[in-house]
Amino acid sequence: MFSFARSAYYATLGIVVALAIVSRKKWLIATLIIFAVLSPFILPKAVIERTLYNFLVDNRYYGFMDQSLGERFFAFKKAWGYVKAYPIFGGGITAAGGVLDSQYARNIIETGLIGLSLFFWLIIRLFKMGITLFNESTDWVKGIGVGFLVVVIGLLIHSFGNITFYIVRIAEPFWALAALVAYLFLYNQSKQSNKEISLRQS
Repeated sequence: MFSFARSAYYATLGIVVALAIVSRKKWLIATLIIFAVLSPFILPKAVIERTLYNFLVDNRYYGFMDQSLGERFFAFKKAWGYVKAYPIFGGGITAAGGVLDSQYARNIIETGLIGLSLFFWLIIRLFKMGITLFNESTDWVKGIGVGFLVVVIGLLIHSFGNITFYIVRIAEPFWALAALVAYLFLYNQSKQSNKEISLRQS
């Protein structure tokens, strides 16, 4: 909380909500609702002020947001310009120029609609692994599946305000985790295929 990273706040909230929905645990949903109601009273004052800063202080962009949030909106405005100029393959790596805090905007600017489509194709494959492990497993692997699924959702939310999949301290552990989950996914698929072959033979 005291990192004051608003993208991380929203991503964490998204993870908890997704976990409550996917797991269908009534106690978790109830806890989330209670926390939401009590949050103005139990969260540290500095965290509340940081969350509301966009709309209370320094409203220099569009009359209702601070410079930091305004830069995120500007990133998408800049991306739209590149879509019109270089729609297919984008303007190339580093075309964004300087810091551009949005994974989606940067993907569009640098690699165009082709690159953005491939990025989302990769994300869909990650979702498939998590959903399959969650639905088709009965042991601890089921927990790995749902955990991985909600982490991907959290990173996608975080990506609106950061170049999440470019940041080394995020990308390295995440892709290492994704590789382990991919191994479990392929192992489970292989085990099920062998089971089906055995059933047919018997």
